[in-house]
Parts: sequence; structure tokens; C-alpha cells
Amino acid sequence: MPDAVNHAAGRVQISNNRGRVNGWTSHARVFGICTSVDGVARPRIATKVRSGAEPV
Repeated sequence: MPDAVNHAAGRVQISNNRGRVNGWTSHARVFGICTSVDGVARPRIATKVRSGAEPV
């Protein structure tokens, strides 16, 4: 699976709740990211969250 974060282009892949990829968007258009569900951390989240970011 290719990386869903393209730092060089400043964009990320967006997906729906069924795991299907919907396309790409810029970092500026991302307002939140799911880091856990029912207390279980989402896989491969470490590279997608800024260092020092507080969970909500």
C-alpha cells in the first residue's frame, strides 16, 4: 500500500468509513484525524500526527 501522506506535495489521502480511498487533499483542508476507536489506536498513525499533538 502506498504512503497516504505526501509531505513534499503537502497533501494526504482521504478515505471513507468503509476503507475506500476517495482521493487527495491538501494539509490545509484537514481538520481532524481519527487516532483511536474505542480506546484502540489506529494502525500506522504515528507518521500522520504532528509531534506533540493533543488527542481530543
